[in-house]
Amino acid sequence: MSSPSAPRGSPTPPTLSTDGVQTGPTLLWGSAALQAGTPRDMPWLWHGYLAPGALTLLTSQWKSGKTTLVSILLAKLRTGGELAGLALAPGRAVIVSEEPREL
Repeated sequence: MSSPSAPRGSPTPPTLSTDGVQTGPTLLWGSAALQAGTPRDMPWLWHGYLAPGALTLLTSQWKSGKTTLVSILLAKLRTGGELAGLALAPGRAVIVSEEPREL
């Protein structure tokens, strides 16, 4: 059996079961559906990147500046201000990392 699919850009999610009943959470397909599902007036800690109470995954190739970015972000989260030209509100964070503390 092949995996369900929907036309690109379609706001309608594919059927997840063989009897036509959707069995999981509503899936968003296409940019219009994704934009419609995101509140426009949501609060941000770092505008467009970090929302309060949300889980954010920072991933990239090695030696691309992830640790540097997080260290600057954490320092600026104490007082807020601006980071990379975007508003940054004061806040708190929990960091889970696989890197040793020496880095």
